[in-house]
Amino acid sequence: MKLMTKYFGEMEYKAEEIINFPEGLFGFENDTDYLLIRFDNEDDTLLSLQSIHNPTLAFIVVNPFRLMPDYEPYIAEQDLKNLGVNNQELVAIYAIAVVGGDVSKTTVNLKAPLVINPITKYGRQVILDDSKYSFRHQFAEKE
Repeated sequence: MKLMTKYFGEMEYKAEEIINFPEGLFGFENDTDYLLIRFDNEDDTLLSLQSIHNPTLAFIVVNPFRLMPDYEPYIAEQDLKNLGVNNQELVAIYAIAVVGGDVSKTTVNLKAPLVINPITKYGRQVILDDSKYSFRHQFAEKE
C-alpha cells in the first residue's frame, strides 16, 4: 500500500506495520492507526509516528532510553494487560517530542509515553504516576 507522509513523501507500507492505538493519542482520539518510521534506518533514537489516514499528522518521537539512560517508567499492570502482556520488558516505549523553531528548546513528554506491544502492534499512551518525569522535559537537559 502507499501512503503520503509528512516527512518522507510517498512511501510503501504493509498492513502488518500499522500500529493501532484504539483510544488514539491525547488530543487526537480519532486518529488511531499509525506507522512508526525511523529517520535513520540504523538508529532508533528519532522516529516519526505517521498517521495512516491524515498525511499532515505526524509526531516526532524519541526512544527515551537513548535520551535519558536512567529513564525508568513504571507501566501500570492494567495498561500492560490492555496491551496483552504481563511484563513491561515485552513492550516498546517512546516519548513524543515537541520541536519548535529553536531546536535547542525541544521538549520530550516523559510523563505520558507511548507504550507499544511490538507483536500485536497495539499501543496506548499512558500517564505515569511518577513526579520525577514531566510533560515538557528539556531535550538538551543534562541529568
